[in-house]
Amino acid sequence: MTSDPLETRCCPTDSSRSDTTGAGARCATVESPHRRAQPQKDVDRPKLEDLIPIAVVIAAGCEPCAERMVRRAVEAGSAGRHVLRTIAIVADLRERECFQTKIAPEVLERMSGPLARARQTLDELGGTDASAPCSCT
Repeated sequence: MTSDPLETRCCPTDSSRSDTTGAGARCATVESPHRRAQPQKDVDRPKLEDLIPIAVVIAAGCEPCAERMVRRAVEAGSAGRHVLRTIAIVADLRERECFQTKIAPEVLERMSGPLARARQTLDELGGTDASAPCSCT
């Protein structure tokens, strides 16, 4: 057996012959029983339980809440780029024509402050490069 966790075998039912060339043979890639799925590290995964509240409080128009939710997300370990992306998604939705026709103008205006405050808070926390483009300010 090879040390490679994936090995190529000819004739999937015949495990006694290995063939890495595949020349003229029916070959299949078989997963070694020694290979185990590694749990994905949470470091790079967005933490929705921290990001969704940011979007909700921005939509609700609460500046202090936006600041608190950004701080909470960063302190809980959410990557700055995920927080920034959340803010940018809300800002993008706010600018879409379909959103603007369905939402009252005062609601759209009310979102401006929390969007800016969320971005400012993230910048202050060092969660992102302050020069990174974002439609949220």
